[in-house]
Amino acid sequence: MNALDDTNALASIRRKLDAFGATLTAGSAGQQAWMEVRTAVDDGLAKVYAERERLSYELREAKHQLGNFLQTASNVLETAKRESGTIEEFESKLTDWFGAQGQALHGRTYDDGGLALIKPMLEYLLNPGRYRITEDRRRLDGLPVVLPAATIRIVTLLIDELAMNASKHGAFRQDGGHADINWRVEGTGNSGVLVLEWDETCTSEIEPPVAWGIGYAGITREMPKIFGFEVEESHNNKGVHYAFRIPHESVAMPDKPRILVVDDWPDIYHLLDLMSDDLRIVVDNAASIEEAFNALRDGPRPDFVLVDRQIGDQDGFHAADQLAIRGIPFAFLCGLADGDWGRYAHALRIEKPILAKELPDLLNAILTSPYARCLK
Repeated sequence: MNALDDTNALASIRRKLDAFGATLTAGSAGQQAWMEVRTAVDDGLAKVYAERERLSYELREAKHQLGNFLQTASNVLETAKRESGTIEEFESKLTDWFGAQGQALHGRTYDDGGLALIKPMLEYLLNPGRYRITEDRRRLDGLPVVLPAATIRIVTLLIDELAMNASKHGAFRQDGGHADINWRVEGTGNSGVLVLEWDETCTSEIEPPVAWGIGYAGITREMPKIFGFEVEESHNNKGVHYAFRIPHESVAMPDKPRILVVDDWPDIYHLLDLMSDDLRIVVDNAASIEEAFNALRDGPRPDFVLVDRQIGDQDGFHAADQLAIRGIPFAFLCGLADGDWGRYAHALRIEKPILAKELPDLLNAILTSPYARCLK
């Protein structure tokens, strides 16, 4: 039964209850019982109406984002055609852009109901390849924050819309323009608030829009109403500023962190497992990329992952990409920490072999400050 069917059924029951209530004696036990039932039905109707409104918004948002994607794809095709001297160069430009789109769109799902670290999550949502910007044009700053599933959904929708607007009309469209994204948490427990600020700066003056579109209405009116958060905004000819105050439930690291070791050689896993009681950790093992993906999909969510740079004939970056998308902190295991690390140039790297006496200090370092060290 969908939301509309629920609404019609409850509304029909409500009408029948009203007709029945009219026959009851005022103040009688029957009338009191009837009022309790009617209140329960009214509450059910209110919840169904709210859910229908949320679903309706998300359908409109999906349609809006598809339109944005098609418009941007058309622009990318024209630009790649104009800037490419050979068919190989043209194909390379398109492959890079569509690859970034797929990575970012996959990162939007967050459908495992788990937690996510805000910084790596934002880095993937603001993938430079997707918006054709350099990394220094999306400036992220804030203390370590672990987001629960409810907050993840809100932040994902907001950042998608803000970044797309910046690429079409604002700072990401201009050379040198940038966006500062800052966050902090106020309050604790169930009364906490995530304050997320988006401050966009353009290098030259921009014309204000003739009319605000669907996306603007979504982040300033519809989403705050549906998801229950507050928004403040200001605009000038050099950019825009938004401050969102989103209800946020603080999440703490567990007493016994779960560590997943992704390595085709079992030495480090066996060493950690042998010392797990003393180190107060739970250790899982994956001997291949496929096993790691299965563990992330089906098993308990790890709190930290040690992933080998080269797993058999597979590149450890593939596992790291999935970890970053899910907001799971990680470090690379490697024979040598030097070399070309590309997009993970700032990731924490641990050289093998690891000695047993080094484990306590090593685990303390990565588990007490994984947010600042797992990604740049």
